[in-house]
Amino acid sequence: MTDAAPTATASATPAPDAPPQPASLEDKIDIYRAFIGSAERTIEGRMRTNQFYFSVVAALVVAYTWLAESQWRGAAVVGAAAALLAGCLFYPEPASADEAHKKAATPLANGEIAVGWREFKPWIARLDHKGKPLWQKTISNESGALVKVTPLPDGHFVAGSMLYGGFGPAWAISFDLHGNILWKQNFGEGTYSISSMAALPNGSVLFAGGDSSGDRFARWAALVNSDGKLIWQRAFDSKGNVGTAYAIAPIKNGAIVAGQRWRTPFGEGYHSGEPWAARIGNNGEIIWSKDFGPDMSFPKAANKQPDYVLHSVEVTSGGKVILKGEGVKFVRGGQRKVATWQLHVGLDGNVTGKKYSAKADGRGGNSPLSSAEDGKVKK
Repeated sequence: MTDAAPTATASATPAPDAPPQPASLEDKIDIYRAFIGSAERTIEGRMRTNQFYFSVVAALVVAYTWLAESQWRGAAVVGAAAALLAGCLFYPEPASADEAHKKAATPLANGEIAVGWREFKPWIARLDHKGKPLWQKTISNESGALVKVTPLPDGHFVAGSMLYGGFGPAWAISFDLHGNILWKQNFGEGTYSISSMAALPNGSVLFAGGDSSGDRFARWAALVNSDGKLIWQRAFDSKGNVGTAYAIAPIKNGAIVAGQRWRTPFGEGYHSGEPWAARIGNNGEIIWSKDFGPDMSFPKAANKQPDYVLHSVEVTSGGKVILKGEGVKFVRGGQRKVATWQLHVGLDGNVTGKKYSAKADGRGGNSPLSSAEDGKVKK
């Protein structure tokens, strides 16, 4: 008997034309920029509102002067015209259509369920086939963004978060087709983000995440049942040995987790990491945990170590595990060379085969994985 993967409602590995997008440094910068832009628009809207109120008050003062002091009527006419002009110029603009930033979606028969963030708060919505909201709501008592969503066997949905500042806990919510929140699970300080989710046939959900620059943050995985109760949670790191779990996939009697162990932390410049994966049991116990650097290797880049990551896991019906990853090394002129790997791994963690390809992508940068821009949701 093989340890075949139980059938899940959503594959842990996206289609080949849509590779998973972990929370890379570039992704974080994109979110921070959009977040700051939203703050600027909010402040600008409030300034416009205050200016409009001022123009209304000015118009009332001018009107009173017209009625009470006839000798000032000429000045009152000029003042009234100026006040009305100011009111037209500074009337508050309607909410910008790009205030809702879509980070992930799952398709429906005539539209999709989308998640992301809006006005500093996590956001969920049901969009029609044209991308317009049938309903939408923000999670008012939380901050950050929802960056993952997947359907559940009962027709509900589960979504996972990423924090902007990196110092709060990751959390997940389940909600129905009408946006009613069914449960919420908080994964505790130091978890930071959810990078991957896999729904099981019984309604339970596997989670994986991590990713921050502090020593107290770690690669982690967890299992939550269909009622939102935490069954187990496992951290893979210790102080000085941090990273991110980017993918998780179920197998019989456990799961395979894959990601990156950092050699150097994120900072103002370059960081580098080792490709890493682990097998865990039904109760979250570690069966094996190892780096796959010897199986994914460039010739050493000048002055900087290459950066490697495993970003997806596929488990075949026969129990075979396929780990997919990328690497980047810097070459002359500040450019970089990117390579992709597929590692065929047994359930004992040993590599049985691999595929490799490499190309120069002509860009500078830090992470081998960059994310698409936020989706813009129209009203």
